[in-house]
Amino acid sequence: HIKTMEDSMLQCLKWYVHPPTSFAFCRDLMRLVSGDIAPRTRHDVTELARFLTELSVCDYWFITKKPSSVALAAIINALELQGPRRVDPRYKVDFLHRVADIGMNIANDEEIIECYEKLREMYIAGGYTPTLEEPAENSSSGNGNANASSANVSSASTVSSNSDESNDEDLYQLECV
Repeated sequence: HIKTMEDSMLQCLKWYVHPPTSFAFCRDLMRLVSGDIAPRTRHDVTELARFLTELSVCDYWFITKKPSSVALAAIINALELQGPRRVDPRYKVDFLHRVADIGMNIANDEEIIECYEKLREMYIAGGYTPTLEEPAENSSSGNGNANASSANVSSASTVSSNSDESNDEDLYQLECV
């Protein structure tokens, strides 16, 4: 009787139940990220991906995009933004292979690529830039509040249109204070 009632309710609602959010997809897709990444770094990737999915709700452009596309773009950005010293680039490649293995056609999906680019653009426009350096362990911000944590970001060099992934280290630098 319960199953019949559930079917009846879903049919009455025409299956319009709460749709999954981008962050719900992020939580699921994070399971595909290698467990070999340090726990602290994995947490940082998850939190940055969450931040990026939240950032996507600030722009109407994302309204027509699939939550799974936004989530995947957020995770890819989050992995890259940690920098090669924190997340070896092979972990991103492994992640993308796992995503393809579960059936997401990422190679030919323009929507994922567009979401990736738009999220990166919004992140940088918000005053943040990718971090490719380890934060200083005992860095002091000089503001008298040792517990305060903020990201002061500056571009280390001009980004050329000839993007070379192996040269990412030369592109950006983040100072955490």
